[in-house]
Amino acid sequence: MDGMNPLEKFDRPSDDWAMEARVAVLEHIAASTKEAIVDLRDEMRQERRATHEKIDRLQRSATDQFQRVQQTADRDFRVLFGALIATAIGLSTMMAKGFHWF
Repeated sequence: MDGMNPLEKFDRPSDDWAMEARVAVLEHIAASTKEAIVDLRDEMRQERRATHEKIDRLQRSATDQFQRVQQTADRDFRVLFGALIATAIGLSTMMAKGFHWF
């Protein structure tokens, strides 16, 4: 080194103004970054809310569809069970006639 104190170069007024300008730029960058983060958080909240609403709608739709399928299956089961009973009674009647039970 040339024996100079590294802090001596900041003793001049021009360097103080340069330092203040640099600090002002950094403060501006920090403020704009903070605003950008707040904006991103708001956007993320809106997207999350929209996604939750969409999921809720899909879930309600799926629940409605499952209920319709269940009602259809119940009705089909009743019809099929009725047909099975009618068939059993019909076959029993035919067997009884065939064996001359009545």
